[in-house]
Amino acid sequence: AQRVGAEHAEAQRAAQLIEAECGRLYEAMHALIPRIAPVVLDRLGLADALQELAERTHAAHAEVTMQVHTELGDAVLGIEAAITLYRAAQEGVTNALRHGQATALRLTVLVASDGLRLELQDNGRGLADAQTTERDAHYGLRWLRERVQALGGRLSIDNRADTEEGGVALQVFLPGP
Repeated sequence: AQRVGAEHAEAQRAAQLIEAECGRLYEAMHALIPRIAPVVLDRLGLADALQELAERTHAAHAEVTMQVHTELGDAVLGIEAAITLYRAAQEGVTNALRHGQATALRLTVLVASDGLRLELQDNGRGLADAQTTERDAHYGLRWLRERVQALGGRLSIDNRADTEEGGVALQVFLPGP
């Protein structure tokens, strides 16, 4: 834009448009980086990172309450397990809010004798149909299932729309701590 100057107005506008788009893309990439590699896990550990997720969720959606209960004891989690559990919570929260219009979420993560367990329950509308989690359009859940299975674990999604609690329960099991 500076090189072409005012005598080439069309080139100057094009250069300014490119500059603006580059700035927008930079900001978008900058926002994605923490979602790819959650820095909060490195800084805080899984329990505190999940609490921070609950606080960010409430800050963005004031009408939503999210309880977090973690019992990790002195278990030393591998980075892959910690990231997978964090991503499971993140994906579950996103889906509960976006698709289920949930207003209350309860997240539990604990170390059991056979491994790590995560359960996220919401009070939303539940799943529209039994195949909702298997459709190709749900890339987040499909990616999460693949990641859990790659670690030897299991992911299940329980539609509770017809129960008193309502909503959905997302459960993840990963063997060993």
